[in-house]
Amino acid sequence: MTMAKTSFDSSIANTSSQAVSGWSQGRKMLFWMLVFFTLPLLVVAAMYGLDWHPNGRSHGTLVSPLKPLPPPAGIQDMREAAVPATLWRDKWSMVYIAEPCREACEERLHLMRQIHVSMDKNMGRVQRILISSDANLQAMQARYPDLIILHAPSSAIQAYAQHFQIAGAPSTNHEAPITDDNTIYLVDPLANLMMYFPASLAPRDIRADIARLLNYAWAG
Repeated sequence: MTMAKTSFDSSIANTSSQAVSGWSQGRKMLFWMLVFFTLPLLVVAAMYGLDWHPNGRSHGTLVSPLKPLPPPAGIQDMREAAVPATLWRDKWSMVYIAEPCREACEERLHLMRQIHVSMDKNMGRVQRILISSDANLQAMQARYPDLIILHAPSSAIQAYAQHFQIAGAPSTNHEAPITDDNTIYLVDPLANLMMYFPASLAPRDIRADIARLLNYAWAG
């Protein structure tokens, strides 16, 4: 009887030990997964913050500290479907904000497409997004099927555009709203606004910065 009890107690102890060990292993795995996905972005942000790059200087302007973006509530896509909460997740996003999309807007969208296509094997890691109050963008959507177009009334667009407001950016240096400055914004796969490219920047320089980020960060 005593031997049976001892064996039973030993079995319970072994089971408890295995459970604790399994829980510990699970926590370690979760920790290393978090490190795996976040470290590349932190390293890239540090590289830009310190202005150190193996292949030269950056051309765009780093947003420091990074600015988390909330999902665009109250804004719909061209199918009048609600924008998913994961919009800013998993991919790098080139973003352009416009009220009506006229000639300057169309030129920037064409430029964004050219940059995107030139990414070659990294094309799938990047998405292009237009946020606009213009409801007549069906032709634009047909021209660029892979462009994500989000639209809402002007008041909603202006309200959401404030999340892209950056001290020192062109849009803060004059009275024109942020939707009028032709800036292209870059959002990382963790939903952080991290860089912006003013209208004065050459397309090759925008491409060079984005390509460098994709080469050094495996997230997204």
